[in-house]
Amino acid sequence: GATTVVLVEKGEWEEWVSGLSEGERRWVAAMLPGGWKAGAVAAFGSSGEDDGVSFFAACAELESVSKTRETAARLAASLPAARAYRLRRAGGEALDGDAAATGWGLGAYSFEAYKSGAAESPSLLEWPEGADRGGVSRALNGVYLVRDLITTPAEDMGPAALERTARELAARHGATVRTVVGEDLLAENFPMVHAVGRAAAVGREPRLVELD
Repeated sequence: GATTVVLVEKGEWEEWVSGLSEGERRWVAAMLPGGWKAGAVAAFGSSGEDDGVSFFAACAELESVSKTRETAARLAASLPAARAYRLRRAGGEALDGDAAATGWGLGAYSFEAYKSGAAESPSLLEWPEGADRGGVSRALNGVYLVRDLITTPAEDMGPAALERTARELAARHGATVRTVVGEDLLAENFPMVHAVGRAAAVGREPRLVELD
């Protein structure tokens, strides 16, 4: 099952620690001798768990949507990979599910296009209660696509590759694509687009791509 990550804000840290067992309080003191520190995470063990971890406690900032996203993204990137997690606020309040799920997805992103071998299994998040699964998934898919385009070297992401990406996107969503390529840019009154790429090699001609 999923491992719980308890999100503890600064103002509730002392009260939360006081509710732990004596052994757990000693562990917190050893792991975080200075007390609450934004972004810090402590693992709590149990002999009954396969890897010795029963739950994690994270020093979290949840006072806004952006802070919740940042907290979740940091956790996705720093917690042990290839396992599932659930997020729970220490005080029992409702978590902003959309912000947490979006942040987690952003933090879990990895560019795998040029890596050899099997991709590393990411950290998975149990959907927070109330999260708009469809909306979060669509937003993350859009961000992942843009990140992939930006991260791909220019040698492999020329005008033709961008057109191909637009056509793949259109095919998935029932959209249409119109392109104006090379010398046709002059005929259709796009002289500046033509001027920027007119010296390009064959196969990398400048083009206008219109996704509708």
